[in-house]
Formats: sequence, C-alpha cells, structure tokens
Amino acid sequence: MASAYIGSTFMPMIFGFIRQKTGIWIMPYYLAFFALLNFIFLELAYRRIAVYKNK
Repeated sequence: MASAYIGSTFMPMIFGFIRQKTGIWIMPYYLAFFALLNFIFLELAYRRIAVYKNK
C-alpha cells in the first residue's frame, strides 16, 4: 500500500521533470513503461503464489 502512495506522489513530479527536458511526446512511452513494469511484477507475484500453493 505504501508503494502506491509513493508512486502517486512522485510519478507526476518525475514526469514533469522529464517532460521539461524532452517534450510531451514522451508521455505514451512513460505510461507504457510503467504498464509493462506493472505486468512483469504481477506475473512474478502469480508465479511466487503458485510455488507456495504447491508446497
């Protein structure tokens, strides 16, 4: 739960800093990166849960 609060607090500020340096065109890549990261961690969690269930 704490990571959700940290993410929602700092992601807009980090994106604003990146946008100032590059431009608004970076937004789809920024969102895609975090969507991919979310998917990877979700799959890792599912695999870890499956291992613990089979013990």
